[in-house]
Amino acid sequence: MQQQREALAEIVAREQETREALKEVRAKAEADRTSLTRFGGYFLDCLVRAGVPGIKRTDRMELEPPSFYPAVYSADPRDLTASTFTSLSSGGKKTLFKCCFAIAIHRIASELNAALPQLLIIDSPMKNISERENRDQFEGFYQMVYELKADELASTQIMLIDKEYFAPTPESSLAVESRHMQPDSNEHEPLIRYYRGK
Repeated sequence: MQQQREALAEIVAREQETREALKEVRAKAEADRTSLTRFGGYFLDCLVRAGVPGIKRTDRMELEPPSFYPAVYSADPRDLTASTFTSLSSGGKKTLFKCCFAIAIHRIASELNAALPQLLIIDSPMKNISERENRDQFEGFYQMVYELKADELASTQIMLIDKEYFAPTPESSLAVESRHMQPDSNEHEPLIRYYRGK
């Protein structure tokens, strides 16, 4: 019985040491905000380049622990409204916000050589956005993606699934493959070729 008590006391002591060490490491990690600040800059850059309405380059980005959910505030200190995942409506602005967040993650991961698959799939970035009525957002988003693919994200495979195709500029050297898909079509087969009539 005494041996078990001693073993238990040893386990409890090791657990306490591990908790203290973890607390120290966590405090150091939260104090060093270098990568987090760069990520916030990339995210804001993506939002501005994509033409997300109401977001300006002078806006302030906050990513606070423990959630690190982004909040974009106006540079005007009187405007306390924040653009966040939860405060944006379910329309096109929220979709672009999420797409830009994913792209920013790939940008910082590429810079840090982090363990993130070099595959980025973006499905319906123009959901609830008309490419005719919201031309700035439509073109801005795709131009940003193409520019990043040609530079920072050159080794990342990017798959865009959308209702309209926006080609890169003729000067671009990007190898882009476009595939038109329609349900029940033999000419423009759906993604899963045998999946018909549903």
